[in-house]
Amino acid sequence: MYHIILVEDDEQIRKSLTELLTYKGYTVTAVEGVQKFYESIKKTTYDAYLLDVILPDGSGYDICENIRDKTEAPIIFITSSDDEESVVKGLDIGGDDYITKPFRMSELMSRISANLRRQAMLDTRNSKLYTLGTLSINFNT
Repeated sequence: MYHIILVEDDEQIRKSLTELLTYKGYTVTAVEGVQKFYESIKKTTYDAYLLDVILPDGSGYDICENIRDKTEAPIIFITSSDDEESVVKGLDIGGDDYITKPFRMSELMSRISANLRRQAMLDTRNSKLYTLGTLSINFNT
């Protein structure tokens, strides 16, 4: 089961996405801003990050820049900032995907699944596991 953190200041979007993601089998931590995000990551490691760009106490870009060197987990921006400059910035600073509001829930779910699947494949390739009977040796590259 994957654990996703959602950083979204719009209460209705936060609630709807939390319900949908939970229904689809994900564990979700939903917070409304940058400060709550940083409090949350002190306690938990996440498999994916869904970040709004414009937040009341900072930006999703700042979060991405601060965590990208600490995690390889997918970072997906979900935002109303749909101009080319915003999209390019989000991807250039380390975001894995960028979807603009209003978005179709099924498309967002597919993007989340695709990014998590891709990350799982990379994790598998980066970790070589050799098994001899009941002995397993893990050689990380």
